Amino acid sequence: MKDPLTNRCKCGQPMEIRLRTLIFSAMVEIQNVPVQSCQQCRKSIVCPEVKPDLKELINSLGPEPRQQKFDFADYNEYANLLRMISDGNQLDMPIDEWIEERINQLLDLMLVARSAHDKRWLEELEKKLSQITKHRNLIDVFPG
Repeated sequence: MKDPLTNRCKCGQPMEIRLRTLIFSAMVEIQNVPVQSCQQCRKSIVCPEVKPDLKELINSLGPEPRQQKFDFADYNEYANLLRMISDGNQLDMPIDEWIEERINQLLDLMLVARSAHDKRWLEELEKKLSQITKHRNLIDVFPG
């Protein structure tokens, strides 16, 4: 996986990760989408790490979506962690500890989902756990 610290814009400047609001089809507002932005030339792209989940969300809206708002952090654990960091929540502990705590929360919820025989909930939690572990190394470079 590419290190976001070395990701450079076509103009040669480093790109920073920020949370942005994206508008889809002039009807749907998607808040807290991780975007790489260049301060020099103002180019922005959706972080490749979250693009599949963003596409999945957009595809679920259908060809003619109604006016609505979504918080992408509810759909993607990486976006959720970045939102929590940028909001200043839980910054009284190191980020690694905070991530570990979130992983433990998800594991605890998975036990509850298993005991409730809730397959859909269990799949959602497994997806979140996969997202957080997959992107764990990217959190440290977010400029909160």
